[in-house]
Amino acid sequence: MELLYKATYYDGRSSRPQVIDCSVNEQAVTLVFENGTQVQWPLQQVKCRELKHNYISLQFGTQYPYEQVDVTYHAFVTEYTRAAKLKKPRSGFGLSVPVLLGLLGLMVFCVWAAYIWLLPFITDTAARYVPVSYEESLGLQLMEGMVDKKSVDAKRTRVINQYFSELNISSPYRVHVTVVNDKTVNAFALPGGQIVVYTGILNKMTTHEQLAALLAHEFSHVQLRHSTRSIFRSLSGYILLSLVIGDMGGVTGTIMQHAEQLTTLGHSRKLEQEADNNGLDILKQNQLDPNGMLQLFKLLEKEGGNNVSEWISTHPDLQKRIENVQEFKQEHTYKPARHQRMQQLFNSLKKTSK
Repeated sequence: MELLYKATYYDGRSSRPQVIDCSVNEQAVTLVFENGTQVQWPLQQVKCRELKHNYISLQFGTQYPYEQVDVTYHAFVTEYTRAAKLKKPRSGFGLSVPVLLGLLGLMVFCVWAAYIWLLPFITDTAARYVPVSYEESLGLQLMEGMVDKKSVDAKRTRVINQYFSELNISSPYRVHVTVVNDKTVNAFALPGGQIVVYTGILNKMTTHEQLAALLAHEFSHVQLRHSTRSIFRSLSGYILLSLVIGDMGGVTGTIMQHAEQLTTLGHSRKLEQEADNNGLDILKQNQLDPNGMLQLFKLLEKEGGNNVSEWISTHPDLQKRIENVQEFKQEHTYKPARHQRMQQLFNSLKKTSK
């Protein structure tokens, strides 16, 4: 009677393994599944992928995807090598201790380097090419999980979207701004065009140009895919695994599990400068006073002196960014136009807050 050994089985179509029993003789490898089903792999069609003293990995199939069985019993390894007439594996590596330590150190360094440099690069590149429709779907799901509908200020949300439309921005994204009743001085952008503005920052504003600057900046994060790229990089390990196995639903699930972290997800200095510069270009295209962004930063700088603003903590180097706006003003001299409609909408936003 052939002995049965516990083994790990992969069907080649999913990454989820199954625990099965298996045996081997000179004709075939027999697989016994939990439901009692038995499958035989003719021995001549089985490929040995890896062979060690107490481990063997077998592959079966004539074309991709291949089935695979891994067994970690020395006795099974002995039986298989005898049946398949393979050379018995050596029990040792035949390498000196210094060489083994050196190889181990090299492996650790390679893993570390891949995690620090390669993994962020791969996920950042992947984030740049995800479809707009996927970003929009992801943004809507994140909104549902992060923002309580009861906290949404419906009147101000309607008005602020009318204000945003006055910026006349051409974009593949269907941008929607949501005003949330919260004292936190903060605003953030989610993938796919979802922008959240807390009443805490809205109530601090004194001019409509400050609001234009804020919306132009947060929209730039969406347009340049900063939010998507930052999320992918922050959760790179989890997301890369989902991308490798082709499970985009797994990407969404992973992000949703970490949704509570996304309101405080910081951007790099480079991304912040990109968003600032793109936002300033939007202000220029609309003949809006760039002083609006300067006033916004100074307002936030003042606010941070008393109660550290969430917006400041997630958008660092505020003083350097103020200097960047001042440089923009020197290089781009133009006469701001009057925007009566935007002023009226801003006044309406301020009245609604009272």
